[in-house]
Amino acid sequence: MSRVISLCRQSSLDRRLGRWMAQHPYLSYGLLWLAMPLGLLAAVFLLAAVIAFPIAWLFGCL
Repeated sequence: MSRVISLCRQSSLDRRLGRWMAQHPYLSYGLLWLAMPLGLLAAVFLLAAVIAFPIAWLFGCL
């Protein structure tokens, strides 16, 4: 039973990250504002590649 409980505990990395975010809220929100648009941009480019690659292969452009 103690093994099951230990698997449910938070890892030390999660605790340290949570503590750091609590101590630096503006910095962590700034990183979030920076990471979200970059992530969305990467998702758009990935989606465009997923659509364009088969079409280019189909028409012999590759």
